[in-house]
Amino acid sequence: MSMGMAIEVPFEVRCESQGDIIFAQVIGEADIVNAAKLETLCMPLVAQRPRKMIVDLSQLTFISSMAMGKLIAARKTVIKHGGEVILAAPSPLVHEALRRARLHDIFPIASSVEEARDG
Repeated sequence: MSMGMAIEVPFEVRCESQGDIIFAQVIGEADIVNAAKLETLCMPLVAQRPRKMIVDLSQLTFISSMAMGKLIAARKTVIKHGGEVILAAPSPLVHEALRRARLHDIFPIASSVEEARDG
């Protein structure tokens, strides 16, 4: 393997709408490269002006500060239109990264998607 080759890590966002609630499941690693993909995949969801957007982080194994910035940008837009963004079910590693970045101060973080939906 040459030193100049970038290794692409698995990353996917699965989306589903239920009325005025949007569920986005983030899978894999939201590293610096995938942060742009996160933004590209989230913007059409944000444009729908959901009352509630639940971001399921249960299958996310890593989140970079750049990806956190993309979540903050999505939150700003959703809030501007009267909605809310809830982060759900982060793994202990991802939860610690969110806490260290103090995102728990601006995002509600639910222990499960069900809690986020019903709360």
